[in-house]
Amino acid sequence: MAVSNRAQLVLGVDAQGAKALGRTQSLDGTEPAPTEPARTSNSRLDWLDEEIAQMDHIDRSLTLLLLDGLSYRDMVETLGISESNIGVKINRIKARLINKSKETHAHGP
Repeated sequence: MAVSNRAQLVLGVDAQGAKALGRTQSLDGTEPAPTEPARTSNSRLDWLDEEIAQMDHIDRSLTLLLLDGLSYRDMVETLGISESNIGVKINRIKARLINKSKETHAHGP
């Protein structure tokens, strides 16, 4: 199971699942790994980043793990909550983001 650097930062775990010291490190431990790849500005991605940043710890973690392509089973192993609970939370997160997106784009940023 691979967890992105960004998810590692939010979850506070390194690639082996041990607690990190607030940042990820390269495999040889000499310097911090980049936290996320550079990208061009995109208002929808910026909006999504802002919404994710406002979520509570578990919802933010689930969202980032989902965006990283992890299966529900992998999320169970990472977060320690039941697969059915993950499914319910993800459906609620998606519904909340869809509603906020409609409101934001209907009224403007």
